[in-house]
Amino acid sequence: MHPTIRRLREGDFPIRLEPLSLIHVTAGDFTLRRPGEDHRLVPGELLAVRGGSAVRIERQRGSAEVLALQADPAWVERARLLFGGAGQCGAAADMAREAAGTEVARRTARLLLTAHLDDGAERAAPREGDEGLFGAGHAARLLELVGIALSMSGPLEAARATSGSRTRSRRAELARALEELESAAFENLSLRVLAERLGVCERQASRLLRDELGASFPAYLSSLRIERAKKLLITTNTSVTGVALETGWQSISHFNAVFRRKVGTTPSAFRAQYGGLAASIARP
Repeated sequence: MHPTIRRLREGDFPIRLEPLSLIHVTAGDFTLRRPGEDHRLVPGELLAVRGGSAVRIERQRGSAEVLALQADPAWVERARLLFGGAGQCGAAADMAREAAGTEVARRTARLLLTAHLDDGAERAAPREGDEGLFGAGHAARLLELVGIALSMSGPLEAARATSGSRTRSRRAELARALEELESAAFENLSLRVLAERLGVCERQASRLLRDELGASFPAYLSSLRIERAKKLLITTNTSVTGVALETGWQSISHFNAVFRRKVGTTPSAFRAQYGGLAASIARP
């Protein structure tokens, strides 16, 4: 079987993976099923199937998309002999996973996407006698992906054993990123900025925020604005309109409505209730 790179979407699942398969999850939640165990796959993860185990990927909900490279061991060996450096396609470790955000996963995603875009939605198999293996440039890219798959860190069990430490690390990274963002100007706050600080894509940053705080980024940002507005109302004499503008609200009526919903009173009433605090703070 000549290698193919395909973009698989909702209607293509469930799929059965054959060796050698390299899957990069670009969108959606999946369940990876193999005899006796199930695992969750999330956007950004890289999965390499190297042995002959029966492996299926099932979509769970919503939109779903993966980039999939599939080739057989004979092609891998031919490519290795032609270009060198890919290693052997053994089945000692039948499956491996790289978490979203790792350098291997990011690099492979870029290579898969580049090869996919360069060669169309699904590259047709070449005719017998075609020069090279899809041509030298295409084969070199595919070979690099195969090499990455063969050198991935270990079997699925190893990835599962380290998942707890990765989760704790991500929580700490999120806490640091949010602490930095909360002291920044509101015009500099966006999901893109948070994703850059975490070193992940925007979709992953949004999922991490929801998993850890139970809120979407817009909801988190709205709460942050209200908390900063409360502080300004208590500790400064800035007008309510000025407070709204300083905390990123473009509409005063919207600011008043959200403030009342979250705090239970209007900005003016809140200031009247706690106004004495500003004077006491300012008094030497």
